[in-house]
Amino acid sequence: MKRLVVENKGYCNALIGIISLFFIYNLYATIQTKSIIGLSPILIQGIVLYILISKNRYTKVAVKIWAGLFLIGSGGLVVIGILLEYLGRGKEELFSTKFIIHVILILIGILIFALVKDLGIIKDPENI
Repeated sequence: MKRLVVENKGYCNALIGIISLFFIYNLYATIQTKSIIGLSPILIQGIVLYILISKNRYTKVAVKIWAGLFLIGSGGLVVIGILLEYLGRGKEELFSTKFIIHVILILIGILIFALVKDLGIIKDPENI
């Protein structure tokens, strides 16, 4: 079975750290709010973390999907919502803390998405 051979260990460790922080934050938020809906990001981040640590051949794809959907996509929707709220009713401050945090999450997602190609290469265990 093909596996990921990590070429950039610093990036891999940083990625594991970032996903772990999101996992811990979501676990804490789910426990505090006692909301079952919070289990979905925990489950997804747990799967991505497992795939990344096990160096599965689908690691790059899983990280791209996670970064694209959950950092860039969801952050983009929140930013668009804040902009529409600001333009429509002027209720929310444009550069609020929520807005800035989600812009930073989008930038982190774009950085992860762009750099995942440098994570490593997929090889057969016999050729390592």
